[in-house]
Amino acid sequence: MILDDFGLPATIDAYVRSFSKRTGIRTDVNLSGLDERLPTGVEVAVYRIIQEALTNVARHSHATNARVDVTVAANRLQLVVDDDGAGIQSDDAVTAPRGLGVIGMRERAQSLSGTLSIEPRLTGGTRVNVVIPLTPLNQGEGTISTVRIPA
Repeated sequence: MILDDFGLPATIDAYVRSFSKRTGIRTDVNLSGLDERLPTGVEVAVYRIIQEALTNVARHSHATNARVDVTVAANRLQLVVDDDGAGIQSDDAVTAPRGLGVIGMRERAQSLSGTLSIEPRLTGGTRVNVVIPLTPLNQGEGTISTVRIPA
């Protein structure tokens, strides 16, 4: 409901504040290029991926700090969620089909022709990186085109 009424930036801010308060994990947010509304499907996917990524931070990472960056530029959206926790142990932890949350994040990104990667950070912790192209297909999602036929 808040996503429909207030848009993605306000929804992300509200969720991250709630997450930080609930978990005690200090979480910073950086939003760039979100001056205009994105298609509903893109906004919902990004919000749900952020929810799942932060849920994984709270459940598995033992992190004290996290960061959410969302940047729209050059016809693409990039979402990065970093934490300073224990990190992932191997590539198998990311590719194994046992984690429904990771599968859901990957499917949401792929449904918009995007990509998802999850990797250990050099300084410790984990990075979730999502890139979604904002192609004419994704930009026009949910709109109706009018074709004028001469009389």
